[in-house]
Amino acid sequence: RGARDTLGAVYDLKELRRCRFQAVMRGMRFMHKFLLQDKCAPLFSIGDDAACVFFEVWYTSSDSLIRAEARGIAVDLLRRYEGHILKCKPRTTLQERRDVFFQLMYLIRCYVEMELDAEPLLADADQLYLQDGLQDADRMFGISTQALSTVRLEDWTVLIMNIMIIDFNNRCLFNNRWRTNFGLTQAFFHLRTLPLAPPGETDAFFHSYYLATHVAFA
Repeated sequence: RGARDTLGAVYDLKELRRCRFQAVMRGMRFMHKFLLQDKCAPLFSIGDDAACVFFEVWYTSSDSLIRAEARGIAVDLLRRYEGHILKCKPRTTLQERRDVFFQLMYLIRCYVEMELDAEPLLADADQLYLQDGLQDADRMFGISTQALSTVRLEDWTVLIMNIMIIDFNNRCLFNNRWRTNFGLTQAFFHLRTLPLAPPGETDAFFHSYYLATHVAFA
């Protein structure tokens, strides 16, 4: 079977799939090698996203060979980052501990879905949740949940992802283990009133576009 592009050129679908498969595998292996350079300096600098992206490939791909490769890379990077976050991440201020807590949330989700041992991560998350009073949504998310209009447009993307991972872990995996009285329902209700910038080359449009894509993801 063939397929035409917008210019009318015809391509062989089997060959396109072969090229795509090779490109994906080559790209994942390159990224894995890069993240391990200099004793994992790129991995530790980028953070949990660098490991979780391979979990997302494993979680969503329909190709069993790609899924297997992505899982192997994800497990390797997740375990390396686990040691870093448990032993080396700064925890002096509430903001630093809050950042560690949310990174733990993302890692825990990956570990549980991939059937890895998440107990050290869970114990650390539980301790941070209790010691810093993160039952209070304002302390957990670093905002005033009663004054959402004070949250800047550029801060909403990270905020909505943090709300999403807490909601997902509490609702789908852990039966309200990290209970909070603020979630996606309240956030989305407010976002219906948030003005977004029209297309253009402004920072406001960039933040608006980025937020819209993450609302769709959440």
